[in-house]
Amino acid sequence: MTCWQDIRPFAGNRCSICSIPLAEGPSICGECTKERPSYYKSYVYGIYDGKLKEAINYLKYHKIRGLARPLADLLLRIPLPDADIILPVPPDPERLKKREFNHTSLIARYLSKRLGIPLGVNLLRKIKSTPPQANLKRIDRIRNLRGAFKVFKDLTQKRVILVDDVITTGATIEECSRALKRAGAEFVYIVAIARSGERVTSLSVRDVDFSETERLI
Repeated sequence: MTCWQDIRPFAGNRCSICSIPLAEGPSICGECTKERPSYYKSYVYGIYDGKLKEAINYLKYHKIRGLARPLADLLLRIPLPDADIILPVPPDPERLKKREFNHTSLIARYLSKRLGIPLGVNLLRKIKSTPPQANLKRIDRIRNLRGAFKVFKDLTQKRVILVDDVITTGATIEECSRALKRAGAEFVYIVAIARSGERVTSLSVRDVDFSETERLI
């Protein structure tokens, strides 16, 4: 089981928008420079690796719901934006039936209580099932998710926190953010426990400069 004292926040250089790990250089990655995401900014605790990855996977795949609270507590250790409403990234309908619960919703619910920001239950939904994303390239993930999410409330001029467990390529949060913006949201902020370095082609997580006190081992 995860040793919480081994889990530390990422202290290296990252994109100031999508939080992808970066080598020394600009504070905005090439992807965000080329095309600004629909969300305003992301807030991420750590790298999807080591003990943090283990804890997320125990919650997500082994249904250990008691891990939702300590994982949410990790997010409360970093500066988070103020908002009018908190929403979880909605699960795929078919996979939710098999998994029996939405782990991201548990995290969002706890954050809502601690931050005093209303939780939007079933406000953002995935309205069609899509093939698993794991083995798809980023462009294919984007195509796979096009039109998959819908908002069932007017969000005009609302500031929205969208909660996810792991950002990989960013395709899911981008498509969710598009739907939220179409519903009138003024700002969409992404709050996630971990960030994968998958989208970087010239930089792997092993290349990131961790300080000895912040290394995830």
